[in-house]
Amino acid sequence: MNEVRSGYVAGGILDELSRDPSASADSLMREVALVIEHPVYRLLTTVPSVVRFMELQVWCVWDFMFLAKAVQRAVGCYEVPWVPPRDCSLVATINAIVGSEEADMGPDGTYQSHFEIYVAAMRQAGADTGPVGRAVELVREGVSTDEALRRAGAPDASRAFVGETLELCVAAAHVRVAALCIGREELVPQMFTAMLSSGVSEDPRLGAFLWYVRRHVNLDSESHGPLSAKLFRRVVGLGRGQLQEAVEGGLRAVRARRRYLDAIHDVIQSSSPALRKVGT
Repeated sequence: MNEVRSGYVAGGILDELSRDPSASADSLMREVALVIEHPVYRLLTTVPSVVRFMELQVWCVWDFMFLAKAVQRAVGCYEVPWVPPRDCSLVATINAIVGSEEADMGPDGTYQSHFEIYVAAMRQAGADTGPVGRAVELVREGVSTDEALRRAGAPDASRAFVGETLELCVAAAHVRVAALCIGREELVPQMFTAMLSSGVSEDPRLGAFLWYVRRHVNLDSESHGPLSAKLFRRVVGLGRGQLQEAVEGGLRAVRARRRYLDAIHDVIQSSSPALRKVGT
């Protein structure tokens, strides 16, 4: 397992779990390796292939905030009447993560959520933002998330991935935290680093998308990764107790991502003849 259990950020949760001898940690690290080494990244060498990736990945960008907000609600008070949270340091940690995700300085110098930055990057690249835009508006109108995705025409694989996230959002606090810390904050920058290393197209039409990817690699590695590790240690701990359930929650999140990447790979690969004709 050494070839799988290497290369994680020192002091991060994945680094610590890579030395855990339990079967669940072993399964988790194998799934993490499959995500980081996924062959889909090697397909992203043309503008059309990246555009198709963006159209499918956007659902993960949106539902990241579902999970982040679910963790925020688990550790703080966001109700009226308000009462003081039991642990203000946990609130400060998750608020620091959510704050830059919900209102970061975008490439145009204005504050935007990362979701909005991503959607703007889709427009620059010529990707179809219609389905996710319709889904957001339907949710604003009070339609359930699954129904909104169905009516907006989200692919079945996207609905399955978001559905898995929604289930994790109502799990116990330590499971939510594990899904966020393991399945997003530590995993995604490694996914994006693998993508950049695979030779993703540097076409100007992808300028905003590449800004987004590099911003995430830097932000998650330098700030959000350490913050999420702190959150994980405080909520879950690294003793046996809740750790087993947390690792299983993280495994569930990572496995969902791997299945979704499999689906994205199949979509891009199936359209490869057309991509070769129009790609640059």
